[in-house]
Amino acid sequence: MTAAGLVIAAGTLGFDDPDAEIALLVDDAVQRRGVGTAMIRRIVGLAATAGAIVAHAHVYRDNVAMIRTFDRLGFPVTRLADGPVVTLSADLRVAGDVDNDVGAAGGR
Repeated sequence: MTAAGLVIAAGTLGFDDPDAEIALLVDDAVQRRGVGTAMIRRIVGLAATAGAIVAHAHVYRDNVAMIRTFDRLGFPVTRLADGPVVTLSADLRVAGDVDNDVGAAGGR
């Protein structure tokens, strides 16, 4: 939320043991400023802390920013294309550079 009270981004995290699915929406006006990267790191960190083994995100093939962000998380990432949609899957069993301490005291 901005100082003006506007929501600039929203993220979701869902679980289907042992997988997690994440989604993110960032307002066009604040893209390429690190908001999405910070949120993805936090969401993936929460998933890993809660015990998820793999985190999936479904993106359009032309969403290069999201694909690159996922690749930079520090986890091995596989891609599975289905038409214009690509499923990015990060293996959370391998130590990555994410915010793993977020939510460490709590579970799902």
